[in-house]
Amino acid sequence: MPTLRPGTVRIRVAAAAVNPADLAMRTFGRSMTGVDGPWVPGMDVAGVIDSVSESSSLQIGQRVMAVVVPYGEQTGGQAEYVVVPESSVAVIDDSLDFAEAATIPMNALTARMALVEMGLGRGDTVAVTGGAGHLATMFTLMACNQGLHVVADADPTEAYSVRARGVELVFDRGPELAERIRESYRDGVAAVLDTALLGADIVRAVSDGGVLVTVRPGRIATVRGIDARLILVSNHATNEAAMRSVAEFVGEGVISGRVADVYSPDRVADAYRRQAAGGVRGRLVLDFEKAGN
Repeated sequence: MPTLRPGTVRIRVAAAAVNPADLAMRTFGRSMTGVDGPWVPGMDVAGVIDSVSESSSLQIGQRVMAVVVPYGEQTGGQAEYVVVPESSVAVIDDSLDFAEAATIPMNALTARMALVEMGLGRGDTVAVTGGAGHLATMFTLMACNQGLHVVADADPTEAYSVRARGVELVFDRGPELAERIRESYRDGVAAVLDTALLGADIVRAVSDGGVLVTVRPGRIATVRGIDARLILVSNHATNEAAMRSVAEFVGEGVISGRVADVYSPDRVADAYRRQAAGGVRGRLVLDFEKAGN
């Protein structure tokens, strides 16, 4: 049973998502976590507060979702109980299903911080790569809500669903995406969120002095005054204002969770194999309320 620390709460986990970041943790181990194994992965959870530290503004019994950073002394969320900083937690409405809630925090927080880093104004155009993915979907919904014009790439079979979320122009996935964007936007777009990890291949799509936001470490040489920004959710997991903003987006119906499939904890290996195979839309979820069932 994890022990409370000052400024933390303990959550009885009802559901925990399986993310690509969890595969990286499994692969890179100590070089990623900074500590020797065994490691407990999991960066998204939803459940009920079980215990609070002194002077906490949260209460035992509240339904919540939270971002978990499973590095150093902190273990991950794929467990029956997890202790997290209070600032990493957002209260959820009784109507929100735990499995759905568990698919929201990490990607929604990343999308929110990407918008902040871009600093765009209403009417600006932004491109997002990997347009059918979970992070891209969260970003698109938030960006459209703030009055931005969004363009994205997608497989032709997913183009309709991508447009339905507010994307104005969908480009085919594949090589030379930046060139195709430039054909429609001669001066480039104001910013790009690169969720598909295209790296240097997408830089040309950005206008002079624009912003390229990436979500994985790696040096990208930029030109024409383009500002390359890296968003790592671990650097923002205790951003209480950003978490509050995410909760507001959920409460207002701007964003919602997306469950690809649900697994009982004893089938976690199956969930990881499916995630590693690729092509998952939404998130796979471990349902701890089904443990032993």
